[in-house]
Amino acid sequence: MAFKSEQLLGLCHVQGVHLIASDGYAEISALVVSHAHHRQGIGQALVAYAKNWAAEKGYPRLRLRSGLHRKHAHLFYQAIGFTQQRASYAFEVNIPAPTVLSSGETA
Repeated sequence: MAFKSEQLLGLCHVQGVHLIASDGYAEISALVVSHAHHRQGIGQALVAYAKNWAAEKGYPRLRLRSGLHRKHAHLFYQAIGFTQQRASYAFEVNIPAPTVLSSGETA
């Protein structure tokens, strides 16, 4: 997180991802900088911290995902060394709450 006089300016959430089909990687799952503080080096500093964290943990690469509509963000990521690997869609399904039977068990 980035603060100035106790005011939160930005945050970066990075985590390790371990998969059977790969050697794993670090992934930035959130990178946010207050709009009023864009273009002041905060995002770049947060990403640098994430890169250092990933290196210390032994991850060979750092990834992030960005919506196709976020063109300005893509330019920022490319300017700090990220390369676009692919475009994709996200799919999801809502899971209904389990039905509770009169016996107290779930169906």
